[in-house]
This record gives sequence, structure tokens and C-alpha cells, in this order.
Amino acid sequence: MKKIMGRIREFEIETFDQGATVKIAPEEIDGDLQHYRIMVDFAEPVVPDKIRIRWLEPFVDMLSTWTPGNRFDRGLYADWRPMRTYSRTAAGAPVLSLVGRDGTNSCTVAVADAATPLMLSAGISERKGDCYCVLELFINRMDVMQHYETTLRIDSRKCPFYDSIKETRRWWSETGYPPAHVPADAKRAMFSTWYNFQKEITTDAVVRQCEMAKEYGLDTVILDDGWQTAENATGGYSFCGDWEVTPTKIPDMRALVDKIHTLGMKFMLWYSVPFVGVHTKAWEQFEGMYLWTRDGGKTGVLDPRFAKTRAYLVELYEKAVREWELDGLKLDFIDCFSLREESPANYEDMDCVSLEAAVEKLLSEITSTLRAINPEIMLEFRQSYIGPIMQKYGNILRVGDCVGGATINRVSSLDLRLLTDNGTAVHSDMILWNYDAPVETAADQMVNVLYCVPQISVLFDKLPAEHEKMLKYYLKFIDDNRSVLLDGELILRGVEGAYSQVCAKADGEAITTVFTNPLFKLEEAYGKLTIANGSGSCEVYIENTLQEIRYAYETVNCMGETAEEGQVCLAREAVTKFTVPVCGFLFLRKIL
Repeated sequence: MKKIMGRIREFEIETFDQGATVKIAPEEIDGDLQHYRIMVDFAEPVVPDKIRIRWLEPFVDMLSTWTPGNRFDRGLYADWRPMRTYSRTAAGAPVLSLVGRDGTNSCTVAVADAATPLMLSAGISERKGDCYCVLELFINRMDVMQHYETTLRIDSRKCPFYDSIKETRRWWSETGYPPAHVPADAKRAMFSTWYNFQKEITTDAVVRQCEMAKEYGLDTVILDDGWQTAENATGGYSFCGDWEVTPTKIPDMRALVDKIHTLGMKFMLWYSVPFVGVHTKAWEQFEGMYLWTRDGGKTGVLDPRFAKTRAYLVELYEKAVREWELDGLKLDFIDCFSLREESPANYEDMDCVSLEAAVEKLLSEITSTLRAINPEIMLEFRQSYIGPIMQKYGNILRVGDCVGGATINRVSSLDLRLLTDNGTAVHSDMILWNYDAPVETAADQMVNVLYCVPQISVLFDKLPAEHEKMLKYYLKFIDDNRSVLLDGELILRGVEGAYSQVCAKADGEAITTVFTNPLFKLEEAYGKLTIANGSGSCEVYIENTLQEIRYAYETVNCMGETAEEGQVCLAREAVTKFTVPVCGFLFLRKIL
């Protein structure tokens, strides 16, 4: 133990009569940032049962809870139905934060081991009036073991909650989970075929849309589901598994990729990684090697604990990348690698008994093979497989499907930003809107995803003129300001209210978006200040907490058309009102 400062917590331990001895020793106690070493020993090698560790945190200034994937649910509940978050290699991340009224960190709890299936929870004790935090280890089947160790991190420093989470990500990087290399193209807006085409794709249609997408500054296309099957029904994956191109849709995949490359665009291809359906040649080949089935038994989830299944997938992707010269893969449904009662138990035939170890082995084999072909290859993963282990392999993390859900896109993309520490490229879910909607309604989809990489999934030839102008304006704004929006210091307000205000700042410049809180508090004399209006009304306010500052200003609507311009003096300790069009922008440039 390096330092002894502050209180040392007392832990309650339940081992459920499996002959386990659990020791928790202070590893580093430095004021309100504390690390505890958890050591578990068994009398003999066993498959461990669940172990529960519980302790109390003072119920002082706790308003909400932040977890990696609970979207709108930021609640703080009783300990008999606590807020829970789950983590394992292929889903979630082992961190939970209790947040105070002004966004101050009350207590952020994290675990160094991101592979072991575990659960973190927090709930208020009615009897004690404090908050019980719980860590449960080994909640899914593990390998046989006799000894286990990890570190529990408890951060109760009074800092912004998002700083505590970002520091947790850095800690993971230092303890064995460095993020993958991120190609420059991964941080540029992309065109996706999913929501606009679904499975009804053809070479001509894709090329035609890509020709128009390039005019919007979209330099990568993601060809989604449909290329591998003539069946266009939206439900089920019973035609996945062989991954052979359907000639009635795409007569020549290499020719299609070449056409896209000629346009100056990159090409990524979708795969549903674990799925093998009954309508494929591969179905019988993997009999007895499915973790479970779905789609009424018509689709199997491959079990990566078998060397044969991993080799099959690696060979598929290697062949596709080599022969078609792909620039990236969208690897979908990795979080479906999970154990159920019906999962195989013939462990003698497996080279990995632990599913978590097998998933990581699969991803390691895939990425090392593909990066040997193309070091700049892009690999998209999706919520919920977004944890520190996943970030070793995927360099794009996308928001989980939320079709048309602008607010969910905002919340989820910002949550992912906190977990990536300006490393992995965070992407929105694919964006679409109704072509008959007012242009401001369409712009709502864009203003909510300014702080991540947008994926656009509209049909460009169906866009009305105003929609076209709006989309081009927003995409240019995002591209011009990537260094601030994606790489700047991120400041989040109102976590309990789906992030009521967001700010990114870098090199004396700030870009803020106001949502349910239209009052921006100016606490730094930025040379350039931009405020995007996502509030739904035309009223935006700036409260100046500094000395008097003079700015030249301009307001524009969501299509970039000037509404008003002039000069303004922001008086000290005063509030100034601006009229900013809905989904428009207020630009301020300091007058020296």
C-alpha cells in the first residue's frame, strides 16, 4: 500500500458456501481515490460460483446514476431494486457512477478486470439511509480456477463526474486495455445503406446513392445487410452464415468496390458475426457448436470456444478483405456470444472453456489477420460491446439501434465518448428522417450528434431542397470543426436530464449545444464561441461571469442562412438574450 489517507471502507462478503476465501486489502489509499486488491482462493480447483462484495457509501449529494448503457434510466433506487450494470468481454464495461445535483462525482466504482462476468449495483438502504454498492463476481460460467485477483477502484473525489469516468478509462489503458489504432477515415462522417435500403440493395442503386453521398462530403459507405441473401424480409438471420454474394443483387462484389473506390470513397461491409442460419450450407457443418438458437430455432449462435468456429470466421473475413479490397468491416451482434442453459458442455472438445477468453481469442485472431493485410482497416463494433477489451480490437464504436431517436442518439453517443477518452471513434446510430417533415425536424437528428461521427442513412435523391441544404451545411460544420467536436475537452451538464447542455473546447475555442438548458454560463473568455440551438425554442442566453467582453456575432438557421449579425457587449455578471433559429447556430468572435 503506497499511501494511507482517508477512511478505509469495510466490506461484507458472501461466498455462497463454495469453500472460497476472499481477502480485500487496501492497495492504494490516496484521500478519496482508493484502490483495493480483491484476492479469492479456493481449497481446490473449481468452477467458481458467484461472490458478492458489498459496502456503504454516504448518501450525501447523490441525485442520479450513470452507467455505460442504460440510456435514459439515470435513476437512484432502493437497495432492494438497485440500479445495475453488467459487464463481460462482449458486453458492457465495469464502471458505475453516482452523480450529485450539479454533476459532481459522488462515487465512481470500477473494476480492473473487464473480462470476468460481473455486476455492479447501487441502491439506497431504507434502514441505514446510506447507499449500498455491490460487486458480484462470476455471474456466468468461468474456467476452472483456484486463485483470482483484481482491483476495485473507488473514486469519491469532488470533481465533475465525467472526469472521473474518463480517468477510469485511462486507468484501464494503463492496466492492460490500450485502445486500437484509429484510422483518420474512422472519424469522418459515413453513408450507411441500412435504414434507407434495408435488404433491398443492388449495385446500381448503391453506386447512384454513393455518387450523391460524395457531394455531401461522405467518404465511406457501409454496405449493410442484404448482400448475402435474396430474401428481403426484415426479421431473422436464417440466411446468414455462408456469406456468399447474391448475384441477383450484386453480380460482382469486387467490381462494386472498385466503382466506389473510383468515386474516392472507402467501402465497409456488414457481417452478423455469430449467426449461421438453417438455409445455409454451413448449418450442418457446425451442429453441436451453437451457444443457442434464435428466430424460432432457425438461426444458431456460433460457439467461439471451438477452434473450428473461430477458424471459419477468420478465414471468411480474410478472404473478403483480400479478394474485394475492403477498407473495413461492420462486425455486428458480437454481444450475442453469451451462455444459456442449452449451451454446449462438451468441454473436452473445446480449446477455450471460458466463453470470455474465447471471444477475445476470436477478436484477436480476426484483427491480427486483417491488420496484417491493411493496418488502416476500420472495424465497427456496436453497443453493448463497447468495453475496454472491445476497444483493443474495434476502432469504431457505434450507438445501438435507435431509429429516429435523436435524444437516444445524443445520450448514447456522449456516454460512449466518456468511455473512449478521445481514442476510439464514436459513431451515431444511422440517421434518417421523414422527407415530408419540416427542415427543423430533420435537423433535430443532426444537432443531437454533433459530438460524434454521424452515419447518414437517407436516400439523397428523395431529399427536398431545404433538407439537402441543411444536411450539407451540418456535415460541413462537423467536418470543419472535428478537432474541437471530437478531440476537444468534453463538458457535460444535466446527466439526469439526458444531458441538458454539452460543450467541447480546445485551443481557446468552444462549441456548445443547448438542449433543455438554454442558459450558457461563460466562464472562460473564448476567442471563438459557437452555440448550437437544440432547445426547440428560439431563445438562447449567455451569462457572463467574467469581465466585460465584446463579440461580433452572427446567427444562422439550420441551413446556414444568416438571420442576424452585429456586435454585442456581454456585461459582467449579466445575462444576454439572443434569438437563434431552432437547430441553428450563434457564432461569436471576440473583438480585441
